[in-house]
Amino acid sequence: MLACAALLVVPALAWLLLPAGRPPPYPGVTGPASAPPTPARATPTPFAPAARGPAPVASPPADERPDAAPGGGDEVTGVVVDPDGKPAPGAQVGCEDRDLALTTTTGADGRFALPRDAASCEAAAHDLRFAPSEPVSLALGRDNRLELTRGGTLAGAVVDDDGAPVASYTVAVESFLPSSERGNRHLPWEARRVEDATGRFVWAGLLPGRYTLVATAEGRPPATSPSAAVEIGRTTDGVRIVLRRGATLAGAIRDAETQAPLAGAVVHLDGATQSLALAAPSATSDADGAFALEGVPASPFSLRVEREGYRTRIATGLTAGGPASFELTRDDGSGRTEAVGVGVILAVTAEGMRILGLVPGGPAHRAGVRFGDGLVRIDGTPTEGLTAAECLQRLGGPEGSSVTLIVARESAEIEITLLRERMVL
Repeated sequence: MLACAALLVVPALAWLLLPAGRPPPYPGVTGPASAPPTPARATPTPFAPAARGPAPVASPPADERPDAAPGGGDEVTGVVVDPDGKPAPGAQVGCEDRDLALTTTTGADGRFALPRDAASCEAAAHDLRFAPSEPVSLALGRDNRLELTRGGTLAGAVVDDDGAPVASYTVAVESFLPSSERGNRHLPWEARRVEDATGRFVWAGLLPGRYTLVATAEGRPPATSPSAAVEIGRTTDGVRIVLRRGATLAGAIRDAETQAPLAGAVVHLDGATQSLALAAPSATSDADGAFALEGVPASPFSLRVEREGYRTRIATGLTAGGPASFELTRDDGSGRTEAVGVGVILAVTAEGMRILGLVPGGPAHRAGVRFGDGLVRIDGTPTEGLTAAECLQRLGGPEGSSVTLIVARESAEIEITLLRERMVL
């Protein structure tokens, strides 16, 4: 499941459809024993705090609490076991469907205890050695049991335009559709750095479902793999990602009112990947307002331009063929963003691309696009198989240009042509 905003406002999208906004970590990517990859950064806390709501309520490990007997009336208790049925010490347990982040860590005996507020919540266990457990509805007065799984494995290689291996790159999950409705629907969220002379990666401990991976390397724009299925206990090999050579975009940043050059503006690719785990190539303008951004794709792309004291500007439908100049409007203190688009948010689901949000008064809203509509084609191109980032770039374009959508509603398909507008969000 993944989200795509035609407004080109990407940072808030990846967890749009995920419970409680708390992505767990995932087991690392590994290469051959002779050249193991190096993590891009230290392993994060498995349960990050929710984006809103009260501060997390956590309990110490169960084996440190003398009152944590199974079935205790004031606590929700249970045990986490590994795929062999053995207690899993140090596993993280937390509610997946609450704004209030109820989390704890299992003790040496694999046991946990949570406040009674956790009763009836959908909880899952996470351990970097295994795939997460299926969500379980916790019950007060019952010895709850969460079972970690071995998961499946994706293996493959990252190559360049000529088919030669890329020895150093970063890889992450671009999209994930679980194999069951009840399955844990979190995207693995931490990118990993891979160093391997053959370009090969092996990614174990993945939940069953369909995955699209994304990779990037210095001077090369992000690229995705074909969708691949993961099954528990099996390895899906042959996943291939082609990282093409990037181009350089040169341009300048100016003040929209005075036309004075702006130094210190940060310019980077926007919407090139759905994964928030990958850093986009960036450049900073100099004293003359000039910048040179390396690693832009040959196909149309979007840029985000940011500078303190000014509104963020998102430009769409750009190409690497010539210079690009951008004018920034002074911020009135609201921290708003200027973006060109049609005013929809999309989600790729098991049923296909769907409209999950509309900007009130935006082009799509005025044209009668509805929440829940299916999106079948964008300018004649079927959306089936597109990633969120690919859909995002197709919906973007120059201000005043048009885009034609085919939307599915009930049993009918409707053609709607929209003009892209600049909106202040």
